[in-house]
Amino acid sequence: MQPSASDARIAVMNGRLFLALAQMEWANAQNDIARLRTAESLAANALAAARQLSATNPGDERPQILVQKACQYLAYTEGDTGERTGDLDYLARAARHHQEELGVVRKLYARNPNRYHRNLADALADLSRALYVLGESRPSEIAARESLRNFSEISADDPENIEAARDVFVAHWHLARALAAQHRDMEASSEFEKVLSGYEWVHQQNPVDEAFQVVPESRDQLAAYRMAGGHRQAAIALYQRNILMLAKSKKGTEKITLALDYALVGDATVDIDKSKAKAYYEQAAALWESLLDAHQLPARWANKPAEMRRAVSR
Repeated sequence: MQPSASDARIAVMNGRLFLALAQMEWANAQNDIARLRTAESLAANALAAARQLSATNPGDERPQILVQKACQYLAYTEGDTGERTGDLDYLARAARHHQEELGVVRKLYARNPNRYHRNLADALADLSRALYVLGESRPSEIAARESLRNFSEISADDPENIEAARDVFVAHWHLARALAAQHRDMEASSEFEKVLSGYEWVHQQNPVDEAFQVVPESRDQLAAYRMAGGHRQAAIALYQRNILMLAKSKKGTEKITLALDYALVGDATVDIDKSKAKAYYEQAAALWESLLDAHQLPARWANKPAEMRRAVSR
């Protein structure tokens, strides 16, 4: 009713962004692409309005913060849609919006480093992840290293801050994946080890964070390196630790990781104990079927139920 009232316009934009976030979380829980696109539309609408308000109020930081937040949420919805559908255009758009997010944050950080230090580190981590998914591993590494440096500074300033310590080991994970994609296996292995080391400390302080997704993924990567090096039992032990960690999870993403780990440990044991391997494959098959029945199976994993049934029959 009063288009010139900045406070009201900012409140409306924030409302759209919070609703976009709620729709995105609901969509991901239900593997609902249509709802993800609803979240995308809400975030895109908020971003367009925030850009306009920022352009007409260059001295006001609030619209700039909204531009940064809207870029972040829009990129999240685009990235999730791209990963679930395999649409590279969505992934490229997500990377572009994270680039815009970072550009805005750098300007805010230049004016007030203390206030926007965390925003800068987060934006760099977002960009690293988006570039990694696009296959741009070298730029992803560069963003990850800068993100790690900033998160490490934040954590060093507040050593008892559990969230800051978690940010550090997640930053190691972004860097590790970028290095692994470049086949720099020794460097990547060292970074994955740092992920697990940092997690162990955080988990002691906050046991609720037990099944944080980067941890099982890091173990899987390290297990693959162990297998490649001929250390089968060490690899099996890592897969089994993941299975123990994720066995009771109700989250779709973690159930997918669990199903993958059952299959991987089956692959690792099939040459030495076929009956044990079959039991692992049966566990994997049951999980894939349950995900399919619950409509939680992303398109990229659509062939897994049939693949595991074939493994069991062999």
